[in-house]
Amino acid sequence: MTPTRPLYWNIEHHWLMYLGMLLALGICFNGFYRRCSMWRMGRGAMTPGDLRARLKSVLFESLLQRRIMRRPLSGAPHWAIFWCFAVSLFATAVISVQEHLGMPLFQGSFYLWLSLALDLLGGLALAAALFYLLRRAFFKPARMDNTKTDFIALGLIALILFSGFLVESLRIAGTNDPWASWSPVGNFLAPLWGGLDAGLLRPVFQALWWGHLFSALVFIAYMPYGKLAHLMTAPLSQFFHDAGRRSLPWMNLEDADAGRFGIARLADYCAKDLLDATSCTDCGRCQDGCPAWRAGKKLSPKKNIQAVRMQLERHLDAPDISAQEVWACTTCGACEEQCPVFVRHGKLMAGWRRNLVLTEDDYPAEFQLLYRNLERNANPWGVGRAERGLWNDEAETPVPVLGKGGAAQAYEYLYWAGCSASFDARNQNTARAVCGLLRLAGISFAILGDNEPCCGDPARRTGNEYIFQMLARANVELFKNYGVKKIITACPHCFNVFSGEYAQLGLELEVTHHTQFLFRLLRAGKLKLTKALSGILTYHDPCYLGRYNGEFAAPRELLRAVGGISLREMSECKAESFCCGAGGGHMWLEDNDGGRINEERARHIAASGAERLAVACPYCMTMLADGLRSIGAEDLRVADIGE
Repeated sequence: MTPTRPLYWNIEHHWLMYLGMLLALGICFNGFYRRCSMWRMGRGAMTPGDLRARLKSVLFESLLQRRIMRRPLSGAPHWAIFWCFAVSLFATAVISVQEHLGMPLFQGSFYLWLSLALDLLGGLALAAALFYLLRRAFFKPARMDNTKTDFIALGLIALILFSGFLVESLRIAGTNDPWASWSPVGNFLAPLWGGLDAGLLRPVFQALWWGHLFSALVFIAYMPYGKLAHLMTAPLSQFFHDAGRRSLPWMNLEDADAGRFGIARLADYCAKDLLDATSCTDCGRCQDGCPAWRAGKKLSPKKNIQAVRMQLERHLDAPDISAQEVWACTTCGACEEQCPVFVRHGKLMAGWRRNLVLTEDDYPAEFQLLYRNLERNANPWGVGRAERGLWNDEAETPVPVLGKGGAAQAYEYLYWAGCSASFDARNQNTARAVCGLLRLAGISFAILGDNEPCCGDPARRTGNEYIFQMLARANVELFKNYGVKKIITACPHCFNVFSGEYAQLGLELEVTHHTQFLFRLLRAGKLKLTKALSGILTYHDPCYLGRYNGEFAAPRELLRAVGGISLREMSECKAESFCCGAGGGHMWLEDNDGGRINEERARHIAASGAERLAVACPYCMTMLADGLRSIGAEDLRVADIGE
């Protein structure tokens, strides 16, 4: 006997379900169309770009649930529900093909294994839905909101699954199914109906079957109107996401709309921004990862996206976000790293900052001095440009300076010291150490000395696109005049802006952070480490080197190559690293709102039990050394990897 089961046992006029399906799909389509109309209120169109990369993104994030599964406790139940419904949809399609096209698919070993998969996944999904309901009712994490639509969505899922198992158990009881063991949940429940009269079993089955179908149709119809909308919008957001967070959108300063810049009104957002706002699942993972939120500041990335969604749905003039929240962001990218649907929080934050700076003239008082220093002296500290190269002049063996005694084409690399290494005494040691290593390895390189201006990152990340473009254009001309093609940077912020954003001005450079370059030299045998250290060392990943540019290996391999030390990772490292608190202009901003981010990170460092801290960013050097002093851990030595 071939394993199978009757497709519509004891159900007459089952064709009526197709009418219900058409109605449910019509209501669903109408809701989805309304959402699409909202997205079209934004500027531009969403284009697929690299189709292969985007399909890969959907595969890993929607189907394999990669980011969701980073937190197994909350991710595994979500995975079970997703795959239960995916396999159920597949089984429904198989049944329809057999019923209407006469293809004998739902039988044999295929039928048995599919039945087993449906029951096992269904049982896990029902347990997951109940777990989520109980958690929201009694043990809700602080990052979550409890709304009516959350309970409706979970209630519908639980109802569909539970009623489905009841229907299955009635069928098994009514047909004495010989293959019932392949439907373990239904088979387990079947004895419940043992005392039911055969004449009563059939109408009970029919009532439950139609009730189960009705709940499934309600699920489909309700999908675009509440929490379940992410089933459709999340894959779209993942598909159209910007492949990297390295660069912010270019702003044409000559095309301003009546003197307005940045993002405030609905017309200022792009279509993808609005898709992101309606794709957000309110899971709160971005908030959990935000260092500003965790330090007690008012900023919540989740609430900001919710504010944009409210602005869109209610057609408000501006999002309900205070300037204090906007300026609390360190642009570290932790929120984007955690988001399962790839919302670009940082891009929105940059747009709001541009509006506050360039349109509203509303920004922290400290930034007035920052902008004046950048305009007058091309560095955030406002030190005279003539002093920029003193760190090199005072070195035992000065580095050649382009334009002073040597032709640019005589050198293969430009070493970009950056503002911190030029003017901060502590970070000058890093520049001298790295230059000494480059010289030992026989690298042909020079510096710009007092001709080196700021890369423009502090201006761009704080919303002053005017000053950024002024500095960037000057640097592009400088590089062209000297024929610069390859740059080694000390600062991840310089590294990111040169490699990720100067291309917007038509300049393509080969840019390497000094940890990457030193690791390359070590691997090629051009550098040999002979001095051993001792003790336990931990490494802090800079946001703009790690999360922004994916460089986690080179710094660690360099440290592992040093003899005598034990590298111990902090609990939050690599892509999960906690910000030092300096990015997004906070290097020059008084931290008066809530706690201090650098002190929070300093506590992580101290908790690691390390005796030394290795950094790879001048901002991190300053902030973490200060943070360690603040918490009484100043004995923990801090040094750049180059040192």
